[in-house]
Amino acid sequence: MPGAVGRALDVGAAAAAGYGQILFCESPLGGFFLFLGLAVLAPAAALAGALGGVLATLLARARGYPVAAWRLGLYGYAGVLVGLFWGALFVPGPMSAVVLVAAALLSAPLTRLAHRLLTPREVPTLALPVLALSWLAAPFLERAPSLSPLALETQLLGWALMLAGLAVHSRLLALAVLLGTGVGLGAGGVLAGRVEPGLLGNSVPTAVALGAVLLPWSAGSLLVATVGAAVAGALWWGTAPILEAWGLPALVGPFNLVTVGVVSALRLPAVRRWVPGRVAPLPLAGVGRPEASRAGLVARRRLVELVRRARSLSVLTGAGVSTAAGLPDYRGAFGRWTESPRITLEDFLHSPAAREAYWREEEKFYRLVRGASPTAVHRALAALYRRGRLSAVITQNVDGLHQAAGLPPEAVVELHGSIMEGRCVDCGRPVGRERISAGLAAGAATPYCEECQGLLKGGSVLFGEEVEPARLDAALRALLASDLLLVLGTSLVVAPASDLLRWAREAGIPVAIVNATATPYDGHAAVTVTADVGAVMLDLLDSVAPRASSQTSARPSRAGTSSGAPHP
Repeated sequence: MPGAVGRALDVGAAAAAGYGQILFCESPLGGFFLFLGLAVLAPAAALAGALGGVLATLLARARGYPVAAWRLGLYGYAGVLVGLFWGALFVPGPMSAVVLVAAALLSAPLTRLAHRLLTPREVPTLALPVLALSWLAAPFLERAPSLSPLALETQLLGWALMLAGLAVHSRLLALAVLLGTGVGLGAGGVLAGRVEPGLLGNSVPTAVALGAVLLPWSAGSLLVATVGAAVAGALWWGTAPILEAWGLPALVGPFNLVTVGVVSALRLPAVRRWVPGRVAPLPLAGVGRPEASRAGLVARRRLVELVRRARSLSVLTGAGVSTAAGLPDYRGAFGRWTESPRITLEDFLHSPAAREAYWREEEKFYRLVRGASPTAVHRALAALYRRGRLSAVITQNVDGLHQAAGLPPEAVVELHGSIMEGRCVDCGRPVGRERISAGLAAGAATPYCEECQGLLKGGSVLFGEEVEPARLDAALRALLASDLLLVLGTSLVVAPASDLLRWAREAGIPVAIVNATATPYDGHAAVTVTADVGAVMLDLLDSVAPRASSQTSARPSRAGTSSGAPHP
């Protein structure tokens, strides 16, 4: 019984968090207050939302969806919206109830699919799955008449309860709701001369998303949120009659369109330069309480000062600097480790099946690398090197994009090797990767060394394989030759790369970490920035001038020579 009670409490808390997520609040207590507020304003819709949230959460839990995601209400949110829409739009009855249950259950797998398709591309899912379900069902259900206006006291009580719930989680979130409400009321007065629930239903979440959640709270984000909320409200006003004529409710379509469009546009540096403060979208993996993202802006200013003062900068990079090039990371929800089996060195040496699987995956990744181009981070680091600010890059990546961006090979320490070459496990002879790929394309399941007939493997390290001492020594020398270690786009959970931070601390070298999510070493860093790495580096590049004595040509590195081949 205690186990059943615990599971029921888990599902209840997750469903309550799903209620909160309709305004980006992940707190179950905040979600409960939102339910109370909506129950005052629209009792039937509020109850239907609670039912939908529980059903979607139960299905997500039963199907083994990521625990952290369903506990935060990211699946319950879709079910809650389904219930709210059904309760507000359609006449209650057996048919409506059956379709409600079906849609709430379908909302979880549709949300999962949307997460898998959109999240790796840093596109927020928002209410897109629910919109699809609602528009599919609308032609087959009887529309409910418009609700009668509520007494002012009732409206104030409902909104007060919802604002109280948001303030429990985040005061900035509550302020963003007030901003969106003000914009919506103003737009309603100008466009219709009255309060329009549909207009508020789009202006408020748009203001919250752009003012405090997907963008860090700042003067720039509030400006974007104000304009975005007004545009979303105006779009609802303009499109609602057209969609209604087709039998489709407008719902929160404008909110989704404006929010996704603005976030996508602000990922472009040329667009961000027109916004005060050059506000940049947060990585979706790093979205949380607005207060945390606000603190990130302060951390970014501290990072600029540290880099400006540093005489010599060394950089440690991970998969997060190459994801913008279309290369998958390893440890994210959609990383390579989640999509293919972990093949260890022991497996490779003793299992023909493991070797075949290894080369299939290796070839897939190699083709991705060959089609990839350097990202903003790679180009920014190359520019810092030319300005005399950067001595060396130590990278866990094997893609050669640092060299493709203009860093000379001697300034790059490829800690985990390079995919641009292969090597015999017996005699150590290096082999060009194109030659290996040609053999695999000709039908060879496993390539062998032409000199000693030993097994060939890729140039990057396998699980259970030690990093070459020469590479580790070069990394340590690069670190000790600097007076600041900048860590970019890595979760810091794999040694020996993570050991560099311990060595830096022992040598008295400060560490700055920029990553989409928290790392185990954040508490030991002089500054930690949870943000999009590319946006941070572009802003940093604009803020750091060349050293007076720097040369534009490549200069010798203090890191030692990299043994990885440059990107072709």
